[in-house]
Amino acid sequence: DLFYCKEINELKIIRYDINIDLICKILFESLFLHGDEFYSILYLKNINNFFSTRLFKKLSIISECPEEPFKEFKFLVNNTEQLYFGRNYPEGSLKNIFFKANLNKLKILSIHDFHIGKKDTNTFKNLDFLISLNILGCNFLDITLAGLFSDEKEYMIENLILRGAYLEQKDIYFLSKLRMLKSLTLSACEYENEAHTYLKIIYFKRLNFIFIDCFLSDAPRNIIDYFIEEFSPNILSLKVEKSME
Repeated sequence: DLFYCKEINELKIIRYDINIDLICKILFESLFLHGDEFYSILYLKNINNFFSTRLFKKLSIISECPEEPFKEFKFLVNNTEQLYFGRNYPEGSLKNIFFKANLNKLKILSIHDFHIGKKDTNTFKNLDFLISLNILGCNFLDITLAGLFSDEKEYMIENLILRGAYLEQKDIYFLSKLRMLKSLTLSACEYENEAHTYLKIIYFKRLNFIFIDCFLSDAPRNIIDYFIEEFSPNILSLKVEKSME
């Protein structure tokens, strides 16, 4: 056999012409697909069976070539604890990833540079035990953060990072329902009208850290002043930069 030891902790694929049947013979807890053309492996004939029968603790699929558009794909990710996806996935990709997946064990999710639209509505509704969520630089088209979750559920999220998101009042309401939230980062986010004023410390019984950064030209002074007044300096970390223009 090519591999004397068939059980390893992590596997990072750097060749995209690799035989998937060979990979299936190896037991590993973490799979990393990182590179410019990794997505070609997602279209192998039996890739759906491969993903649906593995018990990955960690799955990371990251492109290093953001200008290359991603096609939509469908596969199952069962019983995974950590998922990392990016970048430049088209609208509907989140739905394709999560629609049929059994994600009862998912604790950490990070998505980077996705295009997110109505096709992805309620994509995260069944992530009942998610602890940490990062949404970084995603392009929300005709949907906002709240539209990814169910209005009828309370979630267990403790750590949330949003970068470059446009937040409406309904999104702030969703944040206020995260009773277990301990750490919140709002980086380069924009707010609809006075939506930021609905973000109040009284809703967050466990919050011990909130980080907000913005460009002075993008965030009116009243928004900055609101966060300073609403959140204690013991938990608030505020970074305001001048515009690069």
